[in-house]
Amino acid sequence: IASALGLSLYLRKNRSSRNEAYIRISLGYLLLTAVALDPVLTIIRFGNTPFGWGLVERSSLPFYLCDVVSIILAVALIRKSQRLAEIGYLWGLAGTVQGLITPTLWFGWGTPEFLVFFLQHGGVPIAAVVLVWGLGITPVKGAFKRAVYWSWGYMALTMTINWSLGQNYGFLNGL
Repeated sequence: IASALGLSLYLRKNRSSRNEAYIRISLGYLLLTAVALDPVLTIIRFGNTPFGWGLVERSSLPFYLCDVVSIILAVALIRKSQRLAEIGYLWGLAGTVQGLITPTLWFGWGTPEFLVFFLQHGGVPIAAVVLVWGLGITPVKGAFKRAVYWSWGYMALTMTINWSLGQNYGFLNGL
């Protein structure tokens, strides 16, 4: 909360395009790095084949809603995209905050996976708040309806992936 509010206040008071670009791009690449590191660290720790397609590899792809919203927010930050910022804001505050409060973790405190999980899941609400409150890229009329359509699309695609891989991305299949 402090990071999100602090960065937002800083951006509102210091409207230098250089400062804004530095914060936007740094935060965007931090989110992308966290999304990219998560499956790699999981495979290194739990995978039984370095280049195989086993259960661990199939279950650590970036198809969870928090992964998708991290990528959406990263692109919104880098490109200053209003539509991506709006869906990232609505999904990020509604979904990823829940993941922060009730995480599903297979690893303990101090492990790289733990740190990456909280970098990503903590970075999403920070990015969402910075985009809307710090940069003023706000949701516009019809945002809720668009979020519902995006959600249906995510669910349809993710359930297809779940069916084909035998997984439970998005916690949609209740395995």
